[in-house]
Amino acid sequence: MADILDVYEERWKADFAAVTAEEEAQADQPASDIFWVEAGYVTQNRGPDHPGNQIDFPRGMSRYFGFNPPDDLAKNSVIGTITFDPPSGGLVSRDLRLGNNLMEKITLPIPETHGLDLYDGKVLVFQRSANRFKMWALEADDFVTAFGSRLYDVKAMGSGRRYGQIAA
Repeated sequence: MADILDVYEERWKADFAAVTAEEEAQADQPASDIFWVEAGYVTQNRGPDHPGNQIDFPRGMSRYFGFNPPDDLAKNSVIGTITFDPPSGGLVSRDLRLGNNLMEKITLPIPETHGLDLYDGKVLVFQRSANRFKMWALEADDFVTAFGSRLYDVKAMGSGRRYGQIAA
């Protein structure tokens, strides 16, 4: 198992670790309309027999969703409401909040009822569309195929999960 994880990590770093001068220049630009985050492990907040749907974002990820919360925002405060447009349709609105651990938390649409299967180990992609966000949960290989050459401003959380923007 360790060998498989090592190979996966090498492939992932090769695809996402390099940052070009052009990408550095783009990093100072306003948030893109398309961005992504590795879901990693998703808390089984719905019980042991159901896939989880609550994840932590790094503090500041809210700017991708168009929010600009104050630095002194109290723990467990709502940052704003996000409306998701999942693959199966049916808009779902959820509050983005600042958690006790000072990470931003979101409860995503229930995966199995919104065409997403599950979030664990997937790369979540969000695309602004008017006042909502289309979303996809992709396998890493599918993500690389679709967006690998268009990634910029790639960052990593303390846990190692990556996130960033996708050029149009």
